[in-house]
Amino acid sequence: MQQRTQRPHQPTTVLAPRGIQNVLDRLRRSSLRYVVTTTLAAAAATAAAPPRLATIYMEGLDDAASSLGLRPGDSGANVMLLSPLSDVVFDRTWKKDGLVFAAYSQVAADLLTGPGRGRRRGAHCVDARS
Repeated sequence: MQQRTQRPHQPTTVLAPRGIQNVLDRLRRSSLRYVVTTTLAAAAATAAAPPRLATIYMEGLDDAASSLGLRPGDSGANVMLLSPLSDVVFDRTWKKDGLVFAAYSQVAADLLTGPGRGRRRGAHCVDARS
């Protein structure tokens, strides 16, 4: 991937040409430091419908994106990569089906501050864990 300066929490939208499930399978087999957040994490926690966008905090986004087979591009993007502001996003994680998910509080915060239907899912996620 083209090298670019990544600011913390500045999203990078990319395309997983073989779909989100392929990215998740690659994450399961990788040694990358990551956590899945927003709607994908909420779906895993609450048995909601699978989302169309995977949002993942990772370190070294360009190298990670390349190793996951992701391609640059805003059009048709199905993966959003975030560079963590601090290591706090890697605290209190939980695992399910071989994937590492952000803490419920982080997932809820990301959903509640994000666009679209995420706010409703964030509130549902908070209610489910109360």
